[in-house]
Amino acid sequence: MTIGIGVVSWVALPSSFTIFNFGDQKVVKNWQLFLCVAVGLWAGLIIGFVTEYYTSNAYRYLTLMVLFCFP
Repeated sequence: MTIGIGVVSWVALPSSFTIFNFGDQKVVKNWQLFLCVAVGLWAGLIIGFVTEYYTSNAYRYLTLMVLFCFP
């Protein structure tokens, strides 16, 4: 997915473009947008795996933690 976003950002976006941030103009490069999207994708993936680990019944860590906290 990261490679796909990289290809799209270099092919489909111009090398630099202007965005308006509360009335101020800011020049943004296509690699900056790629970096923001890639970090967001990887952070979401990590959050998903951590959530799955701590909330799934399939992992022994959670059941041990529940047994020790609520005897």
